[in-house]
Amino acid sequence: MKHAIAVTTLLTLSLNVFASSAIIRLPDGQLAPPGSNVNKVIQAWGNPLMDIKSERTCKFIPLKKNKYCSRWRLVWKKDDLYWMVQYSGNMIIDTKWTRFKSGLRDEF
Repeated sequence: MKHAIAVTTLLTLSLNVFASSAIIRLPDGQLAPPGSNVNKVIQAWGNPLMDIKSERTCKFIPLKKNKYCSRWRLVWKKDDLYWMVQYSGNMIIDTKWTRFKSGLRDEF
């Protein structure tokens, strides 16, 4: 019984720490995948809640056939989720969401 409670507690805590990767679907049905322009998200969702410096994130963008890195991230709060968009210039590098404000600066 104690083992089951410990496992359940660890699983719950691990779910609370990690952010989930997701491609953003805009209200008009379009997707905003990595490699697309961040202005699409800004036009659809309005100004971000935060523009923060985060851990360095690098990702290979197949659309551009190159690897891009950035420390800058835009954050929107939608319902009970924080949506994070890592960007370089005007290009989306990666997107994730989390329920917890403490995870906003973590590496993707």
